[in-house]
Amino acid sequence: MDEPSLDADAGTPDAATHPIGELGKGLSTLIGDSRAGLVDGPRESSLLNNPVNVLVGSDGSIYVADFDNGAIRVVSPDGNTRTLVRQEGFSRPFGMAFTPAGEFYVQTDHNLSGELKGALWRVSLDTGLATLVRADLGRVRGLASLSDGRLVIADKFAATVRIYDPQEDRIEELAGLAGSPGYADGSGSAARFAEPLDVVVAENDDIYLADSANHRIRKITLAGLVSTVAGNGQRASTDGPALSASFDTPVGLAIDSEGGLYVSEFASGRTRKLSEGLASTVAGSTQGFADDPDPLSGKLHVCEGLDLAPPYLYVADGNGGTDEAFHRVRRLELGQ
Repeated sequence: MDEPSLDADAGTPDAATHPIGELGKGLSTLIGDSRAGLVDGPRESSLLNNPVNVLVGSDGSIYVADFDNGAIRVVSPDGNTRTLVRQEGFSRPFGMAFTPAGEFYVQTDHNLSGELKGALWRVSLDTGLATLVRADLGRVRGLASLSDGRLVIADKFAATVRIYDPQEDRIEELAGLAGSPGYADGSGSAARFAEPLDVVVAENDDIYLADSANHRIRKITLAGLVSTVAGNGQRASTDGPALSASFDTPVGLAIDSEGGLYVSEFASGRTRKLSEGLASTVAGSTQGFADDPDPLSGKLHVCEGLDLAPPYLYVADGNGGTDEAFHRVRRLELGQ
């Protein structure tokens, strides 16, 4: 979809006609409903347009990449919403990361000229001004910070994982070979990925990658050594031991304090967990929309970005780039 003009009128939602359920146990809706729009305010009236990613800030606020609005929205844990970034040239945001120093970086698909060559921005949390850091970055989907403030960037179409040093304005290749998608474990350019998407970083700076078209979860060390930690390569959604379990187009990742990984699946409507060598389903049954106190009976449509703020896992649940009526951020209560 094209980005709407900055003076587009999203309209005023009618909360009585389109009620939002209460935030409760299990799987519930934090904000949004079936209508696309750009409306700030309390959760009963806030609207989004294809949210694709979420990131929890140090104060507990949830930052939302509101893709088709070309905006970054900020949502409080009780659902009150405001717009942080929406400016000319800032279009189709996806990857987001906070560095240990608190700097906020955002990737967009478009560069300043509107071409699909990507860009990286530094965003002021005080003013909402997005400042261009790097143009023509590529179609980055995964963005995460290492402990030293360097950024891990996963390029979906180049099929590579790189590291960007903001202090030196330097990009280094870490793993994969540009323009050579495939599947192979190994070191550096000998490794292969197929449409790599989200990345998360563990406390020891090991990197985990959602290798979406390979339907696997990969691990990458800072030395560039790539291994497969979960997924048998089949496009399915089955639980069990990590390497024999299957994933249906994994796209989003979140990591907990014990190293457990949460994985969103683009096509199955499910959210999974990897812990102690096992893959299990924690939410979702089939694609669609249904809040439910039992998260395994609930429905998600297109799960993309994830992030944790225990006891909650937040999920960007948009329309996957279609015209379908799904524009929500969902909340899953963990440990039930």
